[in-house]
Amino acid sequence: YVEAPKYPTIDVDVTFVCTRYAPIADAIKQVNSSLIKKEAVVDTYEDESGKSIPVRLTFMHEDRTLTKDEVMRLKTGQYE
Repeated sequence: YVEAPKYPTIDVDVTFVCTRYAPIADAIKQVNSSLIKKEAVVDTYEDESGKSIPVRLTFMHEDRTLTKDEVMRLKTGQYE
């Protein structure tokens, strides 16, 4: 039994144009944020312009509800 989280998660999908997932995973780890609780590849797409890898990032704060602005700052690389 795992207790449900007290505060909600926020899922954000981000698509990367990349041939492999490893550099994406490395970049996410470099953010080093305790707010990123989960990452998952949603799918892969490939056409004449290249390969795209959509990734779903799940954010959550342990002690309060996150704001959309906080999550968007992390998404755009403006994290502390």
